[in-house]
Amino acid sequence: MFKKMFLSVLFLLSSFSLLNAQNFAAGVILGEPTGLSFTVNQGRGGFWDFGLAYSLDKNDNLHFHVDRLWSSPLANENGMRTRLYYGIGGRLLSHEKGDGDDELRLALRAPLGLSFRFRRSPVELFVEGALLMDVVPSTETDFNAGVGLRYHF
Repeated sequence: MFKKMFLSVLFLLSSFSLLNAQNFAAGVILGEPTGLSFTVNQGRGGFWDFGLAYSLDKNDNLHFHVDRLWSSPLANENGMRTRLYYGIGGRLLSHEKGDGDDELRLALRAPLGLSFRFRRSPVELFVEGALLMDVVPSTETDFNAGVGLRYHF
């Protein structure tokens, strides 16, 4: 329980610094995991992506990730801009083991996604997949995927 609280506080502290940033977006992602999604545009096709989510597998898992992403335009037709994005980041996962104890897992994360943004709308739709490689406490691979919606402020 302490680790879940620690991850939540860490996320909140990073969120407060994001609120002062320009080109900030907030929304939801549905899939594995399901939760909140935030981005901060850094210009020149680069941005930061943050997520606080709950993993819906058989164990109770609180998921926090930070990724540095880059994007490339794919299409700009009928008032919709489609972009491919890709990057590298990290994930912290508070994993509840069968005996009631929590285990903290650290992973490298390589996301790849498509975003769809309407020209005169602050709404962005996205679909994303991410390869994961746990490095602490043991080496394992995993995959996350989801669809989401963000509102650009």
